Amino acid sequence: MSVENFLLRYPADSEFRAMIERQRLPKRSLIATFASMLAWESGDALREATKNLSPELNFGFGLNLGMYPGLSSQGLISYAGVILGASIPPLERSPVDGYFDIEELCSSYSLGIDHTPFFKIKAEEGEGKEVLTLGGVQNIKGVINQDPTFASFFTDNFKFLPTFLQEFLTLSQTLPIVERSILPRYNERARFLVENPF
Repeated sequence: MSVENFLLRYPADSEFRAMIERQRLPKRSLIATFASMLAWESGDALREATKNLSPELNFGFGLNLGMYPGLSSQGLISYAGVILGASIPPLERSPVDGYFDIEELCSSYSLGIDHTPFFKIKAEEGEGKEVLTLGGVQNIKGVINQDPTFASFFTDNFKFLPTFLQEFLTLSQTLPIVERSILPRYNERARFLVENPF
């Protein structure tokens, strides 16, 4: 199933909210749960899109997206879905924790691309957390207060993201795909969750 089909299968309604609630872990928000599901479903779609590619291929992180031979547009959208979904849970907790959890991002991303030609990444030893400045915490909180769906972090409020996440997203080269092909449907469903928390 493609990422787009996953999002279309679950319109923004009470059944969608109930499904997210069933998957929700303690102390995890509906938005973070939705994002994690998006990463998981995107990973499944990416595995489907790459299953017939040569096992010799190794798509290094940060390559120009046009240099991924044989990867369909649906595969690229799925890859972008993994990145978006993996980014939101550690971002959501960062102003509370006072740091951005690089290890969690790397782990979620690597799980999403498991059994595909994409290269896994991991935090350097001793660099698994990016400590945020007080100003950084306040900026992230300010964006979340204005946009609790987190969608604007991937468009207009990109500059307020933790440095590692900015670099990660820039190197992945997927922001235009996220903005064009995923955010409109993501935002509709995320907005419903925010406006209907119970």
